[in-house]
Amino acid sequence: MELRQLKYFKEACELQNFSEAARVLHISQSTLSQQICLMLSGQYVMRKTENRLFAT
Repeated sequence: MELRQLKYFKEACELQNFSEAARVLHISQSTLSQQICLMLSGQYVMRKTENRLFAT
């Protein structure tokens, strides 16, 4: 796990939206998703619905 990935995860949780978090972080949504997936590596710490993101 890298500090950068934690920063991405924090922003996505606060905004509850991957696209908006990516915009704020100045990265693509796919990069954000990939980095969060790498960070999680099988751990379930968030739940994503169609329009929202929740930390669990």
